[in-house]
Amino acid sequence: MENKIEDALIAMGIPASISGFDFIKDAVLILDRDGMKVKWTGVYAEIGNKCGKSASTVERAIRHAFEVVRSVRGDYDSVNHYIGFSNTNNASSICLLYRTIKREMDKEQTKVKNTDEQPVISEKRVKEIVRETIKEMLGGIV
Repeated sequence: MENKIEDALIAMGIPASISGFDFIKDAVLILDRDGMKVKWTGVYAEIGNKCGKSASTVERAIRHAFEVVRSVRGDYDSVNHYIGFSNTNNASSICLLYRTIKREMDKEQTKVKNTDEQPVISEKRVKEIVRETIKEMLGGIV
């Protein structure tokens, strides 16, 4: 999950060097752990405690990171895909980002499941198919 979040943030154009990058990643991971009914002040406080920052500093850094990518500096298509341009508060943006990443991960897992469920042909059955094919080929020659 962590790599997917980082990939999405980079694709949108959030510079990895700004603190909001890591704070957004941490917030999405908290959503994944605790669910969508979190108290955002608590999320900011938890991230701040982890990093030695205040909750308001965390909130401001996240807001700044989203403002950066929603300006001309971000990749329009990626920003639109992951967080959109309407309802631009931090909580909505983080929730949209989380849901989009989660949906993409679910699709990837479904693809893997579908390829894993392909039937395996036993060696005995392969030999039978080869024999039948050879008989048909030789029958056409004779």
